[in-house]
Amino acid sequence: MTQTDSTHYTVSYTIKDNYWKREIDSYTDTPVVDITEGSELRIYGGAKIKAVTEYGETTYEFSSADSNEDPVSFTLSELKALKQMLSNI
Repeated sequence: MTQTDSTHYTVSYTIKDNYWKREIDSYTDTPVVDITEGSELRIYGGAKIKAVTEYGETTYEFSSADSNEDPVSFTLSELKALKQMLSNI
């Protein structure tokens, strides 16, 4: 997506044929959203999912539109540790 002026954006998209490779290519500093087959991603009412990588570690943050509810965030290693702990119960 590129901004052509202060109020307009140009969105580029690709429709894939079944015989192409499964994933679309990604490029540095270019966002990619790739939803295939019967998959769905639905976020309503101000819900947010954010992933930020700093210093080689990615933190995932989940939040809602409710300003009284604090977001929850975790790293992949924290999620793996939680999974391990729960599987031992």
